[in-house]
Amino acid sequence: MEIVNHGLEFLPEQPNASLSEKNKIDLEIIRRASHYILENIDMIYSADKKPKRMSVEQWRSAKITILQSAQTVVDRTSTQTQR
Repeated sequence: MEIVNHGLEFLPEQPNASLSEKNKIDLEIIRRASHYILENIDMIYSADKKPKRMSVEQWRSAKITILQSAQTVVDRTSTQTQR
């Protein structure tokens, strides 16, 4: 999940920003991780994986947050990695 949060910080603000080849590769890795999360969110955040220190509501909130972050990364990287 950290890679997705890092990806949000790493993404350029401007959709038309120029990227180096290394940046394009990094964004592709972050995009793929985000896709994985979106496709497997229920497995990743299943009840049996909830840390004991978290309430059910905190676990649900964490799921929603990472879901939104992953979707944002996918949306924003789709234009960046196609250049």
